[in-house]
Amino acid sequence: MNYLQRWFCRRAARVERFLFACTALLLALLLLGQVLMLNEKVRSVISRVDSLEGYPYRGLDHE
Repeated sequence: MNYLQRWFCRRAARVERFLFACTALLLALLLLGQVLMLNEKVRSVISRVDSLEGYPYRGLDHE
């Protein structure tokens, strides 16, 4: 292997580890967020849409 191939292999391995760590961290944060959304009190703080749910759409002719 020449110098550039060895340089690329070292860099590629480092970038792969970084991307894997970022992906694992984001997946863990996603799972944590979903678990927190199971709690009613936490969901009302985290989600703005949750407070709007339950109001039926009446349309323009039902004022």
